[in-house]
Amino acid sequence: MKYSKSKISDEIALSYTRSLDGQLVAFELNDTFDFVTFSNATPISAQPGIYIITNPAGKNYVGHGGVLRQRIAQHSFGVMQPLRIVAIVGQAKPLDREEAAALERIVAQSLWPSSDLPDRNQHYPNGARVDDDQYATLQAGWASLCVAFRNTLPALARPWVGPEYAQIPVPGDGDLLIGGRRTAQRRGLKASIVTINGGYVIEKGSVVRAEPHDQKRRLFWATRSEGRYAGILVPDDAGLKLTRGVYFKTIAACSRFVFDTTETAIWQSPDDFGDWPTQKGA
Repeated sequence: MKYSKSKISDEIALSYTRSLDGQLVAFELNDTFDFVTFSNATPISAQPGIYIITNPAGKNYVGHGGVLRQRIAQHSFGVMQPLRIVAIVGQAKPLDREEAAALERIVAQSLWPSSDLPDRNQHYPNGARVDDDQYATLQAGWASLCVAFRNTLPALARPWVGPEYAQIPVPGDGDLLIGGRRTAQRRGLKASIVTINGGYVIEKGSVVRAEPHDQKRRLFWATRSEGRYAGILVPDDAGLKLTRGVYFKTIAACSRFVFDTTETAIWQSPDDFGDWPTQKGA
């Protein structure tokens, strides 16, 4: 194919898939020769992007890099050779480092339900701070690439269906379906949680922080971007309001999502807050 970036064209003898919206292009690397070919195409391989590594068991690992060929090189040589590496970069324009990190999280969340990512990626990449327009463009690019993957790499044709914490698990035998409510208030923010299925649900109507204490907290920014995109979070006078419940395994994780803290003692009986609205009116 002929791939252009900044008016530079290079012939690359590799299998590739273009997203239908023109945002992303994916190169399929099946052996060392493919990697060397990709690596030598420096206008492409030296830019930020993500990679999906498939091992011989068919499981996938997702990563990103500011110089993509350097990150892929760490997986391309050695005793344990991957079955396949798919390198994804910007097509309409190069991705920047933050966009690549945000796309890495989107793809990992997309592949998790069907591909059972390895333990080291089990909690998903942290993502990055991108604005809502950038995030929506990345989501559209991945969705469009998934459509194209149906004909070339069907195992990867898995569109994003929402963040993992929006998927409340179905109770099994012996699981407590729902427990007592606890509430917390801090600086105009109010939230309530209930125990369910071995974890906790932050209830609909809870109000969470819009920005982190530390502006460098990438995971916090990622949850806000994806929450707004999915319609889970909407603007509120004090922060962002949940339009539906979200699930976390620990109270500390609930505190981190709502208040950007790991304190657990802030969750108390609702009787301590006389003005707390009922769930029906939340």
